[in-house]
Amino acid sequence: MLEHRRIYTLCLGTIALACADPSKITERSSLGVPSSQSVPRAVSASAVSTDPKPAWTIVDAQSTNFSSDGRGDYVSGTCGLTGNIYYSNYDPANGVGGDATLDNTGNGSKKPLCARRSIRVTLNGAVRDVPFINVRRVLTLNVGETHTQNFQMWVSGDSRCERLAWHSELDGGAGGQIVVTRDSVNKWSATTIGPARCFYYQGTTQVWTDTYGDIQASFVIRQR
Repeated sequence: MLEHRRIYTLCLGTIALACADPSKITERSSLGVPSSQSVPRAVSASAVSTDPKPAWTIVDAQSTNFSSDGRGDYVSGTCGLTGNIYYSNYDPANGVGGDATLDNTGNGSKKPLCARRSIRVTLNGAVRDVPFINVRRVLTLNVGETHTQNFQMWVSGDSRCERLAWHSELDGGAGGQIVVTRDSVNKWSATTIGPARCFYYQGTTQVWTDTYGDIQASFVIRQR
């Protein structure tokens, strides 16, 4: 008789759980799931789950008044360098996102010990540091395709030249551009053409200043 009562009690408990408020059960089961706003939207079948850290080569032989520090490739994740190829924000439907960046705003690394890298640009004889480079929309290119577009790099140490830009005249520049080619699935080459123009920010307004016709930057980006 006692055994029958135990079975009856267990059955009642099971029925009570099954009839519980569905909203409460759903809420509990979804506690560990991020909201749709914080989850990157799937961008393509070939998109990777993380943004790869690239290696950049400054091609000194094809550059003018723009040079490396002579210490080899600039590999993201070493010597304080950061940067990515942004698959996570690339939308193939409209070509937005998919940039490649090189960020050298750090101070090197201590473990392992590695002094800060440098990239240099020369403006009217004054050597300036380039702490950040961004080549836009590299993922829009198919292998073998070439695209000509606006391009800019950050410049340190010159209040009149916070950015050095190869922008069209319509966009405030001097008409220079950068030519980007996707050489293979994991490799891009890029070279500036035409004159560059400096600008700085006054609040949120771009103030365009000096034009330079003697600067050419050339580099190769490799996805690792």
